[in-house]
Amino acid sequence: MKKIMSIILSVSIFCVLSLCGFAAENSDFTMTMRIDNPVMTVNGTEQEIDPGRGTAPVIVNERTLVPIRAIIEAMGGTVKWNGDTQTASLTYGDDEIRLTIDSTTAYLNDKAKTLDTAPTIINERTMLPMRFIAESFKFNVDWNESERIITITKAADEPVETPAPIDKDSENNTENKEENKMAELLYQGHASFRLTLGTGEVIYIDPYAGEGYDKEADLILVTHQHPDHNKIDLVPQSDGCVIFQNSDAITDDGYKTLDFAGVHIEPVQAYNQNHDVKQCVGYLVTVNGKTLYFAGDTSKTDQMAELKDKNIEYAFLPIDGHFNMDIPEAVECAELIGAKHTVPIHMSPGELFDRERAEQFVTPSALIVEAGEVIGL
Repeated sequence: MKKIMSIILSVSIFCVLSLCGFAAENSDFTMTMRIDNPVMTVNGTEQEIDPGRGTAPVIVNERTLVPIRAIIEAMGGTVKWNGDTQTASLTYGDDEIRLTIDSTTAYLNDKAKTLDTAPTIINERTMLPMRFIAESFKFNVDWNESERIITITKAADEPVETPAPIDKDSENNTENKEENKMAELLYQGHASFRLTLGTGEVIYIDPYAGEGYDKEADLILVTHQHPDHNKIDLVPQSDGCVIFQNSDAITDDGYKTLDFAGVHIEPVQAYNQNHDVKQCVGYLVTVNGKTLYFAGDTSKTDQMAELKDKNIEYAFLPIDGHFNMDIPEAVECAELIGAKHTVPIHMSPGELFDRERAEQFVTPSALIVEAGEVIGL
């Protein structure tokens, strides 16, 4: 299989490159594709997406996967395939993406990114996630649900290698660009996270494990006072840094919420035989319209049945089975919460990450995120 894929992709790159160079010219670029249709339209001209093979875009786990070679080259980029590692390397301008078959970790300019759906091979063709690739290369992507059509565009005045000029006399221009930047969540390992907002503020959750403590904290969230969750001194702090711990979150009347830099933080129940409900919390953190659930140390709680109404994008659940719930109970909780993605964390005592246990966490929403990987929000 690897040999076949390598030969097919290598030959096809040279065959198509000379035909598709027009995409780099100084003209508006528009590409349209329809699900299950092997023909795409590039600047008004129809051509096969996968010449001679009839391969068409498909939807897997609500994400569009495409045979990427001819598409990238029509955009003006290049594709390389490593059959030994089953890795596709895509280059456009100064940007490079590396994606590996069956891995939800992609690399954009050597920075790890987490995919919703892993690249796969269908009928001996490499199928890669279209939106992630196009947007990483700064193309615009539009999806027409009723027609099942993907439209990819880049205007002539959108430069490839240099950013658009900024009006130095307009403060609003700069502010708007900052607001539109994507927030990034770094999983540091165990139960530790660093959330960097598009506006630059940095939030740490349960600092203890891993790397990535080089940025000054503007807010630190602590779920409880066990030593593998509350290493506040590990984090460099900005002037005016806010520290919000379980003791701040739990009040006589229930839980105290916090609003910080456009982020809404809502404490929720966290408890089991090893963790007192009066001394532990989890956090719902809503950023850029997406709600993240950091469960803290817990097992199934009474409140989890209510979380389904929160439309959680990412839920981070402990699965160690020693201090917290085990894998079967975590699967039950994942189904109860109904998050779009459920990420297993806190997998083994003293370990940043345990792939063997992570792969045992099997549920439709399961997403494995390794220590050091980043989720774009």
